Amino acid sequence: EREMVSFSREKTLGLHILSYVSCSLSILGALFQIASYFITPRRVRDNQILILCLSIADLLNCIVWILAISIDRSSIFLPCHYFGPLQYYLYISSILWTANLATSFTIQIWMTKSNPFGELTRPPPHSRLLIFMFMIIGFVIPALFTITPAIQNRFSDYFINCWFRNPHDPWNWVFLGIVCSVLVYSSIMYIFLIFTFQQK
Repeated sequence: EREMVSFSREKTLGLHILSYVSCSLSILGALFQIASYFITPRRVRDNQILILCLSIADLLNCIVWILAISIDRSSIFLPCHYFGPLQYYLYISSILWTANLATSFTIQIWMTKSNPFGELTRPPPHSRLLIFMFMIIGFVIPALFTITPAIQNRFSDYFINCWFRNPHDPWNWVFLGIVCSVLVYSSIMYIFLIFTFQQK
């Protein structure tokens, strides 16, 4: 079973305030990104739609986080076995959208060509199939990782928010594995992107 983490009333209040402030700033940033998508010309929206999806996932995650620390999580109406899976899903979704962005940028730089005057030409837009694959990775795959722990009711009140009942739960390690894998993958993609761009 989990080991309870206890803090004084003052420290808990401070952590709540920090959460409210950071989530509010993240919400403002996400709303700005969403608004910028609709004022961006259609011809340059390839990466913007990926940033839009990432911003939506971040926006929803911040809203869920604020709700989870604001209400009584022992309530029979909105207990942690609702908020926990939502947060788990949105965390994984946000992480995978960052991998999608790294992939998209790399593809675009790879397909960028130089004309006879040495100028770089705009790469062709992503195909609908590629955008569809990004959507599957960003929205469907996280659901596949969330369904089982949600059905097994592995989430509960943990610290100041909702997370796994047991810190050593295998699904917690799955989450950390996804984070580390995406970090390594994105780093490799961006390093490859830099070298490719320098060669062009």
